[in-house]
Amino acid sequence: MENENIINNSEVIGLYLNSKLNELKDKHISIGDVRSIGLFGALELVKNRKTKEPFSNYSVKDSTLNRLMKYLRDHGIFAFSAGTLLFVNPPLVINKEQLDEAINIVDKALEIVD
Repeated sequence: MENENIINNSEVIGLYLNSKLNELKDKHISIGDVRSIGLFGALELVKNRKTKEPFSNYSVKDSTLNRLMKYLRDHGIFAFSAGTLLFVNPPLVINKEQLDEAINIVDKALEIVD
C-alpha cells in the first residue's frame, strides 16, 4: 500500500472530494448536508433544506431515489443509499480526473431529485 501512495492519495483526494460534494450542495436544493472523511462521503437528501425535512420516509424506498440510483448504476457509478443518505465512496486509488468524471455523473443524477 505504501508503495502505491494510497494513504496519501486518500487524504489529498479526500479533501478534494469534500470540496466537490460541497459544490454540489451549493448547486442542488435537494442536498441538506455533506459529511465526509477521507474518501468516505455522504450527501443528505432533503425535501426542504431549511427545515431539513427528509427526502423520503426512512422505511420506504422512494421511487425517485430508485431512479437516482439506477441513473448512477447505468452510468458506471456504484453508490449506495441508506435512509436519506447517498454515499459517495470512490476507490482509494482514484485520481482527480476520475473523481471529476464521477462527480459530473452524480451532479446530473441529482437533477432527478431537485
